[in-house]
Amino acid sequence: MDPVFLFRALVEAGDDIQRTYQEIWPGIRRRERKRALLEIFEDILRENRVPEGLVREIVTRVGADERFSEKYRRFVQALIKQLDAAGGATLVDQAEAIGPDAGRDGLSRLGDLLAVLVRWVPETGARIQAVTATWEPILPGVQIKAFHAGRGRT
Repeated sequence: MDPVFLFRALVEAGDDIQRTYQEIWPGIRRRERKRALLEIFEDILRENRVPEGLVREIVTRVGADERFSEKYRRFVQALIKQLDAAGGATLVDQAEAIGPDAGRDGLSRLGDLLAVLVRWVPETGARIQAVTATWEPILPGVQIKAFHAGRGRT
């Protein structure tokens, strides 16, 4: 990563927060910086191939952590939209690998993730159907959800 690019992006991001808001909510400034950094990270991912290790990390966190899934939903969806067929295959492989240990709630979140994936990387549809079929006894309806998601990109 080019540190000059990151520095410029951070400096030129602008600061829309008024002083009174900073005094009322001390954490708002920190959250704004974090949001700006995530947006920069998304931009970098758009320009480059999403690393396989990052895909695996995101899938693992989604399967294990409901709070992460809710808090970073937009970022995860932006990441999925940048995947090519190989990245989509990595995501499906990781979901399949951690699925049995994810529990019912984790499988539900992984099913949602796969439903988003099939919209943006349709080549993964058959593999997603196969994986979600193995989850069907634990989480009825997950396979049909992925099927319907794959019928049209939104």
